[in-house]
Amino acid sequence: MKTELTLTELEKAQENEGISLFIREIIAILLSAINDWPSKTTNLADFDMEISHFLKNEVTKSNIEKKLLHINYTKNAWEAESLSNLQEIFSSHFENKSFKEIILELGFEIKSNEKPKS
Repeated sequence: MKTELTLTELEKAQENEGISLFIREIIAILLSAINDWPSKTTNLADFDMEISHFLKNEVTKSNIEKKLLHINYTKNAWEAESLSNLQEIFSSHFENKSFKEIILELGFEIKSNEKPKS
């Protein structure tokens, strides 16, 4: 399954009523996190790499929580905001998953509910 979902694909998926409301809400939070991140990315794989580099570890709920405990909010306010958004995504259904696993699940949901091209 493709993990390089683009921001355009996410935005289109957010409008697709064939995708569950829960997934569309996750996409909205994710788009907000991407928007808050200081450097621009065009797909989820790059965003995952950026976050991993910042955390110096895999993107998981635990690693985000650890980073937020010690983050310099004066220097890294946008990163903190983005990580806080990601933390929301991990809060329930995705509690024990990595961000890569979440991306794969989102990709599957989006691809399986794409509207056929006319």
